[in-house]
Amino acid sequence: MTGRVTTKRPDSNPMEMKPATPPDHPDQEAAAPLLMQNAPTSTDLNEAPITHQRESVAIDYRRMLENSGDGYFEVDLSGNFTLINDAACRFIGRTREESIGLNFRDYMHPDEAQRIFHIYQKVYQTGQPSELMEYNVIRKDGTVATHQTVVTLLRDVSGEPLGFCGIVRDLTRQKAIQRALRESEESYRRIMELAPDMILITRQADGRIVAANDAFCARTGFSRNELIGHTPIELGFYTDPEHRRRWMEALRRDGKVQGIELQFINRAGKVHDDLFSAQYIRFKGEDCVLAVITSITQLKNNQRELEHYRRDLEQIIAERTEALEAAQVELVKREKLAVLGQLTATVSHELRNPLGVIRSSNFYLQSKNKDKSQKTEKHFRRIDEQVTLCDTIVAELLEYTRGRSIWVAKQPMAPWMTEVVEQLQQTKEVDIALTIPDDLPDLHHDREKMRRVLINVLDNAVQAVQEKMKEMQKRTERYCPVISVKTETVDNEVTICITDNGIGMNEETCRRAFEPLFTTRARGTGIGLANAKKIVEEHGGRIVLTSRTDQGTEMKIVLPCIRDT
Repeated sequence: MTGRVTTKRPDSNPMEMKPATPPDHPDQEAAAPLLMQNAPTSTDLNEAPITHQRESVAIDYRRMLENSGDGYFEVDLSGNFTLINDAACRFIGRTREESIGLNFRDYMHPDEAQRIFHIYQKVYQTGQPSELMEYNVIRKDGTVATHQTVVTLLRDVSGEPLGFCGIVRDLTRQKAIQRALRESEESYRRIMELAPDMILITRQADGRIVAANDAFCARTGFSRNELIGHTPIELGFYTDPEHRRRWMEALRRDGKVQGIELQFINRAGKVHDDLFSAQYIRFKGEDCVLAVITSITQLKNNQRELEHYRRDLEQIIAERTEALEAAQVELVKREKLAVLGQLTATVSHELRNPLGVIRSSNFYLQSKNKDKSQKTEKHFRRIDEQVTLCDTIVAELLEYTRGRSIWVAKQPMAPWMTEVVEQLQQTKEVDIALTIPDDLPDLHHDREKMRRVLINVLDNAVQAVQEKMKEMQKRTERYCPVISVKTETVDNEVTICITDNGIGMNEETCRRAFEPLFTTRARGTGIGLANAKKIVEEHGGRIVLTSRTDQGTEMKIVLPCIRDT
């Protein structure tokens, strides 16, 4: 049984709908009201008797509406709620009692209400359900909620429009999540782009690049389009592909990689030093690997430069230390020489007078002695030799501590060298081989001082072979002493080379051989070689010592020469 509807138009918020009219109707906006003065409402329906079966279906239908998670509502043609379930009440933030009779304009912004009005009007005019639509409502507490609805035109049994019904879903939480995701993605994008470090995201399944920031593009020389979809190995980033396997093993084992030093190659082939960190992430619904790469190329360059500076500094410190030590040694030497000079000046005066007396007395006794036995002559000769030795020691001390200016003259060297060698052979009873070329040039030199140099050097050679002879006699081994003096001219320099096959010197003795007052002999003064070096250097020359223990010694005296043209 159909029921007719009596008209009840609300006094407030009238909602006018227009029936379908031709598009060119001159008064389309006022053609016909949606809720006309005679618009029916569900409260005025004269319902027919309901069978028990229909009543049961109605009860089940109401239960379904009440238990549904989605909201369900019915409105009359004026837009007032006539039926609403609990879910829809929650969505608009009101109770059922507050909702029934509430017009849609009461909980919407006017602009939003006008947009919804046109959608309902279209449904009324066409009779077709609306498309899925979203709109904002204002809850009772003032908060704004977003709903999603599909509305359908309700008709009575005769087909006349009765109102509208709709299913509504609250999208507020979903929209909030979407906004948060958008904001999060925007923040992530900004972080990616603003980060000074290189950031790369690769798909875990195949290692292909899905995202890279500007820093990574600038560093590698590839555009983002050239990077996306390719693997770092395909692009040739690794100096050694084994490096990727190494950090992937660490990532699988520990769940993250923190600060591994790696080297990467950019598009131009330049190698960079980097710190590589990575961990697993979810990116756009896929399992990915986030890699953060910090450049340490400049740091490495600085470290290498600092290391270079450190080595230079160590060398400078070593040189300064060596110079200070040398200066200290020289200072000690000068102090020693100063003391030695004062002592020598005093002692030489006090010694030479008694030595002169001894020499003259020895000569007098020799002249008056009528016992010309060999033994007596030997003792007289020994006295004279010892007096000469003492006088030589005093002379050498005076020479080194005070010295005298050399007196150079251009003169031959062969005569005095031959004389020195012959005298030493007679006094020391040892053979000395002398080689002097016929074309040996005359040199500007102080004859007496150079004689002293040759005597001191040859005296050391004689003592070296004598000590070696004693050693070999103890071993009962055969030994033939050899001392040679060879003179030659090379490159405008005259070299006097004195060699022996004597006892030789160790490294320490060689290093200190020319040090004044240094000696390895029980009765040595340590002045002989020091004087020799001093005299040779005064002539503008140099003296070079080479020696090996138990093999012999070589002493080279090098003097400059100028040939006559």
